[in-house]
Amino acid sequence: MRTLAAVTTEAVTPPAFADVYAEHFDYVYRVVARLAGRAAAEDLTQEVFLVVHRRLAGFEGRARLTTWLFQIAWNVVGSYQRRERVRRGLMAVFGRAPEPEMAPCPLERAEEAARLARALAALPWPQRALSLIHI
Repeated sequence: MRTLAAVTTEAVTPPAFADVYAEHFDYVYRVVARLAGRAAAEDLTQEVFLVVHRRLAGFEGRARLTTWLFQIAWNVVGSYQRRERVRRGLMAVFGRAPEPEMAPCPLERAEEAARLARALAALPWPQRALSLIHI
């Protein structure tokens, strides 16, 4: 029987970045696309994996890897949305209209995907993220 002290002192070897990228790219992309929209998904997914690359050595294994990746994606998207809010505010103050966002790409079932996108877009992004935990 392992004691709590034995459990907390065991070293966890973080996975290789290439393995994390290959196995979890699609998951991260889906999460980011649903949180921020498809127009920014590629750039934000790249930002997520830059953070993962920097922090992977510190991964302690206290949670599942997908939980850790979700938290990083959440933080990256939150930062992006704050920057966008400031950018749009500045553009409105200085008389320039914000750039139109690209329409979301249709999914396999276009009508269902459109309804889902409208429903998710109507939610504040923290609630939107909570609905994506089980993707």
